[in-house]
Amino acid sequence: MRTIILLATSILLMVSAVQAQEKERISKDNSDCSEAIFLTDTIFGPTTAPLGPGNTLEISGARTSPYAFHREHHTVWYEFAAPGTGTFTFTVIPESVDDDYDFLLFQKNTADFCQKIGNREVKPVRSNISRNNKNIGSKTGLRKDAPKSFVNQGPGDDFSKALQVQKGDTLLLVLDNVYEGGKGHTLLLHFDYQKTKEEKPIEKPAKKEPRHHITVTVTDKSSGKPVNADISLKYANNSKKLLEKNNISQLTKKIEPQSEYEIVVNADQYFREIIQAKTSAKDTTIYLNVEMTKIEKGSKLTLKNLHFHPSSASFLRESYPTLRNLLEIMKDHPGLKIAIYGHVNQPLQWKQRSREDFLQELSERRAEAVARYLQRRGISADRMKTEGLSNREMIYPYAKTDEEQSANRRVEIVVLDI
Repeated sequence: MRTIILLATSILLMVSAVQAQEKERISKDNSDCSEAIFLTDTIFGPTTAPLGPGNTLEISGARTSPYAFHREHHTVWYEFAAPGTGTFTFTVIPESVDDDYDFLLFQKNTADFCQKIGNREVKPVRSNISRNNKNIGSKTGLRKDAPKSFVNQGPGDDFSKALQVQKGDTLLLVLDNVYEGGKGHTLLLHFDYQKTKEEKPIEKPAKKEPRHHITVTVTDKSSGKPVNADISLKYANNSKKLLEKNNISQLTKKIEPQSEYEIVVNADQYFREIIQAKTSAKDTTIYLNVEMTKIEKGSKLTLKNLHFHPSSASFLRESYPTLRNLLEIMKDHPGLKIAIYGHVNQPLQWKQRSREDFLQELSERRAEAVARYLQRRGISADRMKTEGLSNREMIYPYAKTDEEQSANRRVEIVVLDI
C-alpha cells in the first residue's frame, strides 16, 4: 500500500500549467446547486468569474453565522466524489488577490439534497467566511493543520480544518466571491488516502475532448449598458428550443461541435434580434455581444442576415428568418411606422461597370422587396415608405472581401413613429 501525497512543488507546477490554459467557463446557471459543475479531476481552472447569485436564492443567514453566507453575491457550485477513504483538503486560488472567496462544504446524502439546502434543512460540514488575506494571495480552503471546522465572517483563519471522508462520499462545494468584477479562480482538490490492493492503478486521463461554449451578452446599442432580455437557443432550421432563459443580460451554454444554432434575443421596447452561429470540430468558444436597438422615433436598425443575390433584389435563403422577425415586430407594435432604405455594393476602387441609374434602381427595388414581403402578410402600406440610396452610404467603401461586399448589400429601417 502507498500513501498518495500531493507535494507543494507539484502544486506550484500544476498552478503554472493551468494558468496558461483557456479559462473554464462558469455560467449563471452554475450559481445554483442543481446545476453544480461535476468535477472528474483534482484540478479545475483557471475559471471565469461567477456571475451573480443564480436563478434561486438558496443560502442566506445572520452575519455572525458560520453555517451560511449572509447573502449570496457571486456563487458557483461544484460536486465531486471521494476516490478513497482518508483526508480531504482543497485550495481555492483566486486569479486576483482583490477577490474574496468564502465557501460552504456539504456532504450530499439524498437525491433531493439541493431542495433541502434551499429549504435551510441542512448544515455544511465545513465553512470559511473570513476576510481575504492578500498576504497569501487571498487563498482559502481546507488544510490539515487548520484548527477550526467553521470560520465565520470578519478577520479569522484563512483555512478550515481538513475533512475525513469515506470512499464514494459525494461532496458539494459552493464558493462565493463577495466583490463585483471578479477574475475567476483555480480549484485544487487533494484526497490523501491509502490505496488498497483491489484498487486499479490510476489511469492516464483520456485525451481531452473539444469544448464548445457560447456566451451571449445583451447590451443597449446607444449606452452600452446591460439589457435584461429573454434569450432562446435552438438548432438552425429546427423549431425545438434547446434553452430559454428570461430576464437576463448574459447566458453561457455548452453546445455541440459542427452544429448551426439560432439565437433569439427579445427585450421589452427593443427590436428583437436573431443571430446565427456555427461551431467547428475543434474547440469553439463563441462570444456574442448583442447590441439592442430601442424602438423609438428616429432609431435606425440594420437588418442583419438580410442578403440579396448580386445585382438582384431576390433574397438569399438565409434572409427569411430576418424577414419573419421584422414581420412579427410590426405585428407586435401596430403603431410602428418605418422607412425602409435599400443599399447596393459598388466599391469605390472598382471601375464603374454599372450605370448610376441602374444602381439607384437596384437599391430602390431592394427596399421595395422588403415592403412587399410585409404588405403581402398583412402589414398596411401606409405604415411603410421606401427609398433607395444606391452606393452612397456603403459600410465598406473600399470593400475587398465577400463579407464586406455582402454587408454593403443591405437594408436599413428607421422608425418614423411608434
